[in-house]
Amino acid sequence: NLGAYNVFLPNWYNVNASLVKSFYSHIASDHQLKWDVRFEAYNLANHLVTSAVNVGGWNSPTQTNWGQKTGTTPPRAMQFSVRLNF
Repeated sequence: NLGAYNVFLPNWYNVNASLVKSFYSHIASDHQLKWDVRFEAYNLANHLVTSAVNVGGWNSPTQTNWGQKTGTTPPRAMQFSVRLNF
């Protein structure tokens, strides 16, 4: 019989990155607009890591997918935004 914590999954390496740039524009002598442009990427390396092993219940190890890796890390996600401050 195995004790607790005998299933070890690989390390989860996650790389996130963002680029931000601000621009200023004058519409009048006393008014100024600030534009913030932002690009963000999550899981930039798109490194796949399995995140779950199906062990079912201790009373029912006869399941057909017992011991299989059933989960993965989320895929790469990117977003772009522009913000206007006045």
